Amino acid sequence: MGKIIIKNISKSFQNRTILKNISFEIGDNFKIGLIGENGVGKSTLKQIITKAISYDEGSINYIPSNILIGIIDENLYNSNTFLSGGEATKKEILNIFHSNYDLFILDEPTNHLDLSGVQWLERLINSINKPMIIISHDRFFLDEVTNKTFVLSNNGIKTYEGNYSSYEKQLLMEKITNENLYNKQQQEIRALKENISQRKQWFNKAHKMAGTNDHLRALSKKHVSIMRSKEKKLEKLKENGVERIKDNSSIKLTLNNNNSFKTAIRVENLSKSFDKKLLFKDGNFTINGGDKVGIIGNNGSGKTTLLNILLGENKNYIGDVYLNPNMKISSLSQYLEVVNEEITILDYLLTTNETENIIRLYLGSVFIKGDRVNTLIKNLSMGEKCRVIFTKIIIENPDLIILDEPTNYMDILSKESVSLLLKSYSGTALVVSHDRHLISTVCNRILKIENNKIINFTGNHTEIIEFFTCNKTSNSKLKVNKDEILMLQCRLSQLSGLLDDPSLEKDAKLNYEKEFLNTSRRISELRDIKYKK
Repeated sequence: MGKIIIKNISKSFQNRTILKNISFEIGDNFKIGLIGENGVGKSTLKQIITKAISYDEGSINYIPSNILIGIIDENLYNSNTFLSGGEATKKEILNIFHSNYDLFILDEPTNHLDLSGVQWLERLINSINKPMIIISHDRFFLDEVTNKTFVLSNNGIKTYEGNYSSYEKQLLMEKITNENLYNKQQQEIRALKENISQRKQWFNKAHKMAGTNDHLRALSKKHVSIMRSKEKKLEKLKENGVERIKDNSSIKLTLNNNNSFKTAIRVENLSKSFDKKLLFKDGNFTINGGDKVGIIGNNGSGKTTLLNILLGENKNYIGDVYLNPNMKISSLSQYLEVVNEEITILDYLLTTNETENIIRLYLGSVFIKGDRVNTLIKNLSMGEKCRVIFTKIIIENPDLIILDEPTNYMDILSKESVSLLLKSYSGTALVVSHDRHLISTVCNRILKIENNKIINFTGNHTEIIEFFTCNKTSNSKLKVNKDEILMLQCRLSQLSGLLDDPSLEKDAKLNYEKEFLNTSRRISELRDIKYKK
C-alpha cells in the first residue's frame, strides 16, 4: 500500500496563487473525499500529486518512492470504449482497479454513469482496501464510499474524519462554537470601546479642571495610562481575535405559484417502443399540481422519451396522456438553447421585468453576488450558466418546470442552493436526474423506469432515501454475481498475461497457475448460479 506526505505545497499560474501552504497525509485505507468550490484548485492538486505538473514550494514524500498511482478521470470517459457503454466500460474501470497500483485518484467518477452504474462503482470501491482520493460533487456517493473529507478552499485545506454527512455535522458544530466565541469577543470589544470613550471624556474634563492642581493632574495621567492600556488591548483583540466563519448558506426564499391545478398530468396505460425495443408498458400515474416528481432510471431506459410524451412533444405512443392546457411550462434545456451570451447576468434577468433588488436577491440565493452580476453570460462556466437560467425560470414563476440533469457541472454548494430554491417553489416540477441528494431533498414523488415498467413511488425525504437504499440492496443482490464474474474475468486476463512472461520464477508461476484454475472454477460456479436463477 502507498502513503503520501504533503507539506506546505504552493502553486501559482501567471501570478495567480492557486494553492498555498497545502499540507496533509494519505495513509493506508484512506478513502478521501476531496471537495471544494469549482476553481479552488482540486484538479491542480491532483496533477501535482500525480507528477503531471510541478509545484513551486513545499515537499511531497512518496512511500514507497516508486509509488504507482491509478487515475480514473475524463481521459477514460472520453475513450471509445467508454462511449460504447455497458460491460466494456466496467472492464476499463476494473482494469485500473485490479492493476498493480498503490493508490487511486478518481476525478468526478460518477459524471458519466447512470444510477445502477454509480451503485456498482460504490460496491467496487468499498471492496478495495487501498487508499483513494475521490474528487466529486455527488454528496450521496461520497457518503457511501469515503471515510475522510478534505475541504480545499482559497484559504488552504482542512481535514475531517468521516464522510460528507459527518463533515457537515462537524462543520455545524464549528460554526456554533465560532459564533459563540465571536459574539463574546464582540461584547468585549464594545465594552472596551465604551470604557475608552468614558476615560477620554473624563480625561478631557479633568485636564481642564486640574489647572496647576498636582493631585488632579496626577489622577488625570493615571487615567490616560489606563486608557492607553485599554486601547492596546482593543487593537490586539482586533488583530488576533476570532474571525467569523464565512456563511456559505444560500438566501432562503418562498416562491408562491398562484395557479392551483388539481391535476397537472394524467397518464393511463402508457406504452412506448423505440426501434422495436420496448421502453415501458402499461404505465399509470397522476401528477397533481405542486408535485415535485423525480424521473429516474438507467441510461437508455426511456426517461427523456417519457418526458417528451408528458409534454406532448412525442405523440407516437399507446395509451392516454392528459396535460393540463392552462399550465405555463418552462424548460431549462429550451432556455439554454436561446440564451443571449453577449449580455450580462443582470441585463439577462432584467428582461423578466423584475426590479434589480429582487433579481440580486434571487441571484444571491444561488451564490451569484456583488459585481459578479455584471459578468457576461459567455464568460460563465456551464454550472454558473445553468444557475443563472434556472434563476430566470424561477423568477418567471411558471406552473410547470422541466429540468433534465439540472445540477451537472455544479459544485456541492451550488447544488444545495438550486435544491433549496426548487424546494421553495410551490408549482409543479419534473426532474430527470441521477443526483440522489437532489431527488430526495426536493421531490415528493418518484417515477422509476425499470424492467419496462414505470414504478410510481410517493414519500417524504427519509422515505425516498430508503427507496434508493432498498433499490440499491435489491439491485446488488441481483447483480452481485454478474459483477463478480466481470471482476474475475478481468483478473483471469491479467493472470494469463503474467503466465506468458518467460522470466517468471517457478514458485510464482505455480502460484499464478493455481490462482488461474481457482478463478476459472469460481467463474463457472457463478455462471451456474446465474442461469439457475
